[in-house]
Amino acid sequence: MSEGKAPVEVTLKFVSVFEQLTDAWGFVMDMLDRVGADPEVHIRPVWVFGVDAGVDDDVVGGDGRLDVRLFEVSVSGSVEE
Repeated sequence: MSEGKAPVEVTLKFVSVFEQLTDAWGFVMDMLDRVGADPEVHIRPVWVFGVDAGVDDDVVGGDGRLDVRLFEVSVSGSVEE
C-alpha cells in the first residue's frame, strides 16, 4: 500500500448447498481463513418436497412424495486488498 492512500476493503462471500450437515460444516471450516477476522456464517436447513414417479421407494415416502433435506451455507467477511 502506498503512503497516503486509505486501505481498500473487499467483501468476500462463499455460498454452497450440501446434503449432509457434516459436509456443510467442513465447507465453513475451509472458508474461515479466506474471509478475514470477523466472519459471518449462515447454515440454513431446507426441505424440498416434490413428486417423482421414477424414484426409488427408499427415497420416496409412503404417499409417493420425494423428500430431500439440504443445507444452504454462506460464509462472508471483509479483508484488506
